[in-house]
Amino acid sequence: MKCPDCGSDDTRTMDSRRRDGGTYRRKVCRACDFRFSTRELHVEEVKLLRNPPPPPEPEIVEAEPEAPEPKAFLILRTIRGILDQWKGD
Repeated sequence: MKCPDCGSDDTRTMDSRRRDGGTYRRKVCRACDFRFSTRELHVEEVKLLRNPPPPPEPEIVEAEPEAPEPKAFLILRTIRGILDQWKGD
């Protein structure tokens, strides 16, 4: 790591501590004796699957039987059908 004061690559770590999901390091430049701190955040690695498993099969639910049609509607539908046939002839 470069020294933020003089830009030298000659630095060393004096102290290192893990805290708050990261690592804090206290460093010193060997060229100019400048002391500085760095912080490394730890990130969780997530792996992506090349062939993800297939989605679960949908659940098959049987429908309830429909209620029978009331007789009055059945009679009306029958009469309309007869009238439609009579008008068509």
